[in-house]
Amino acid sequence: MLADLLTSNLRDFPSRARAASIARGNLVLQASDRDVAVTLTFQPGRITITDGPTPTAPLLYGPWMELAKLCSAQSSPMASLAHGHVRVSRGSAHGVLWLNVIPLGSYSLSVPGSFYDDPATARRRRRRAQLVVACLGGAAAVMLGLHVAGGRHNAGVPQSPL
Repeated sequence: MLADLLTSNLRDFPSRARAASIARGNLVLQASDRDVAVTLTFQPGRITITDGPTPTAPLLYGPWMELAKLCSAQSSPMASLAHGHVRVSRGSAHGVLWLNVIPLGSYSLSVPGSFYDDPATARRRRRRAQLVVACLGGAAAVMLGLHVAGGRHNAGVPQSPL
C-alpha cells in the first residue's frame, strides 16, 4: 500500500518527485500504537521500502491513524508535530543528513490537500492563491517604486559622512 502511494505521488505530483530525488538516507515510519514499522531508503533514482526499522535511521513515529492522516493530506506534518500527534527522532544518524530525509521524505509521501477538493473548494483555493500573488506583486511594485523615487529624491544631495 505504501509503495503504491509513493509511486502515485511521484508520478502525479512533480514537486514530490523533486523532493524525493533530493532526499538521501533512511527514514523509518513507526506506528507507536502497533508493532508496525517500515524503512524508506532514499537513493539517487530509487526508493526502497523494507519491513521493520533500521536502528540508526531517523524516525517519524506516532499512532498509526496519525501517520495515515499525514500520508493522505488530512493532516499537515508541521501541525502534527506542533500538536504532538507525531514525533521525530534523528536516531543515531551522523551529521545533518537526518535534516534532509525527514522533511523531504515526509513531503514525498503526502498527498496535497487539493487532491481531495470538490470543484467549489478548488476554485476558492485558486482564487485565494491568485489574490495572494496579486497582493505580493503589488506590494513589491510599491516597494520598488518607493526605492526608485527615494533614489531620485536624494540624487545630487551630498550625503553626510556618518
